[in-house]
Amino acid sequence: MEQLSDWSINVGVVAYGLAALAYLGFAVLLATSWRGRLQGGLFLAACIVTMLWAALLAFEAVYDYPFSLPIFLLKIARDGLWFWFLLRLLTPASDQEGVWRLSARLRGIGALLLLLCGVLALIHGIEWYWPKSLVALMGFDLRLAGHLGLAITGLALVEQLFRNTHPQQRWAIKYLCLGLGGGFA
Repeated sequence: MEQLSDWSINVGVVAYGLAALAYLGFAVLLATSWRGRLQGGLFLAACIVTMLWAALLAFEAVYDYPFSLPIFLLKIARDGLWFWFLLRLLTPASDQEGVWRLSARLRGIGALLLLLCGVLALIHGIEWYWPKSLVALMGFDLRLAGHLGLAITGLALVEQLFRNTHPQQRWAIKYLCLGLGGGFA
């Protein structure tokens, strides 16, 4: 029975390693076919940050060395880039050519999301230097609540993208919505 445990596979290493390789492949594919549009650049940046996040998690699983602050900060950056990408896709078709021409509501949502990501990064920094300080003050883990908020927000943005896409064009985004929805879930 001990020999079986020697050959056991660390699921975290395999899963995060495959995710890192998949996002590396996406990044290489996007970098070679990118036509200079903002959506492509955001997609490429989100893939690179997601690849780095997954690779760091795989490295942590292999060597059992905790990288909690860099992993959390990469996760926040990853979520922020995916939010920005989704907000650009939610921009009305007439505004797609303008780099910063988002509707007022989407600008407000984007600013709120960037603020949430910044506050969450600040909370992680405080908790890194003064462990358990905010937990003792608030009575609950504010970091967990923040990451849960990011996940729910990401799912809501994916749902809005699918819902606001013309029914004849939904087939073109179904895999993107399934992939991002699964990532946020």
